[in-house]
Amino acid sequence: MKNFHLLLSLVFCLSLPLFSGAQQLTPQAVGLLPSNYTVFGISAPSEDVAWAIAFDSNVPSPVPLGHQLIVLKTIDGGENWEAMEVEEAAGYISFDIQAFDENTAFFTGQTFGNSNPYGVFKTVDGGQTWEWKPAGVAGGVWLRFFDETHGLCINRQYMRRTLNGGDTWGVINGIPSFNNNEYTLLYSGTNSCTTVKDTVYFGTSNGNIYKSTDRGENWVKIPTGLTNSETINSVAFSDGYHGLGTSNAKFVRTDNGGEGWETFFAPIGYRFTNIAHVPGTESSFVATSALGSGGLAYTEDFGDNWTIVADLRLTAIDFASPYTAWIGAPARSNADDPPIIKWEADFFVVDVQEVQPPEGLEVFPNPAADYLAVKVPEEYQAGLQGFTLYSSTGQKVRSWDYDGSRQLNISLHNIPPGAYSLQPAGEKPARPLPVVIQR
Repeated sequence: MKNFHLLLSLVFCLSLPLFSGAQQLTPQAVGLLPSNYTVFGISAPSEDVAWAIAFDSNVPSPVPLGHQLIVLKTIDGGENWEAMEVEEAAGYISFDIQAFDENTAFFTGQTFGNSNPYGVFKTVDGGQTWEWKPAGVAGGVWLRFFDETHGLCINRQYMRRTLNGGDTWGVINGIPSFNNNEYTLLYSGTNSCTTVKDTVYFGTSNGNIYKSTDRGENWVKIPTGLTNSETINSVAFSDGYHGLGTSNAKFVRTDNGGEGWETFFAPIGYRFTNIAHVPGTESSFVATSALGSGGLAYTEDFGDNWTIVADLRLTAIDFASPYTAWIGAPARSNADDPPIIKWEADFFVVDVQEVQPPEGLEVFPNPAADYLAVKVPEEYQAGLQGFTLYSSTGQKVRSWDYDGSRQLNISLHNIPPGAYSLQPAGEKPARPLPVVIQR
């Protein structure tokens, strides 16, 4: 870490929204959560739609049967929020939620010792009702869906996966053992585990990284150079090679897909607990802290330099696009303090070089708005089957069959703005085509 800059410091008694350069912090969902509730998970499938999940951070273990999770949701970009107690999950806590749109979402839960210790819950009606999918078989800490049918639940070495949208879950065996007293420390389910297409990463309290390249079927355990007493709280990757992890007053960094790591110190006085990659950028990341006086910071050069945005205690981060993020907050001393912050910034530069297509295939316009054209040269036409669009986190968004023409026109209707990759499928290998949707 070479340098850092301080933009502003604030406490919640100051007036928000805040402006600093080309950014804005806006309080969200004010008064909708009890002050002792912490937002542990956020999922923002678009700039209009965001979900969050919270529970009483002082809840004892095992969780009392009367404890109520609260799900928060907006469908208008944060102008209005709805708070929903999940009666079907009474007696559970949850660290993670994943939403596909304004109607469909999953969250994972656990009870820390009751008769049904785990659960995965699904809604298809916007959170009005939730179904236990299936009762007690999967759940725990993290929930990751690679598309609408393939998902993964992780709780240390208790791992389950689904191939049918959560209807059934199978056991994953052969996971490298945790050391005695090795565990995962959670300040956010959203950021403590990350996926890049089919690859999954998470860190442990002994400074190790667990990595799977096949959606959780097989795992390796990788030391980072941290000691057994240093915890990796959160990890984020910009692509298949470059990743950053938080370890309180330190960061860890890799440029080879996690095979090797280097450590360096965070800005003096800050202990970061969560980190997220800014989608569409090559080397921009945002970090938050739920410890001490907190902290919100960003880097545009893969961690070499950091800019401190605000001294706020914050938890989960999820970007809906390169320009909009939703950030959660821990338990607050005042119930009128916002449990969620909306951060809008237009200074993160989408990497134009990354948007250039592979040799041979061409996509235009790029950035795109309502449609995308793929020009297919003759040498690619034979054996080409189609294209699949993936989000910046590796989630499958939509697929199109190839019709044999020299130009395939693709509709982007109902696909939110953001950074994506378009993967050709066929006999001739081709790397993904980066695509940016802007409106």
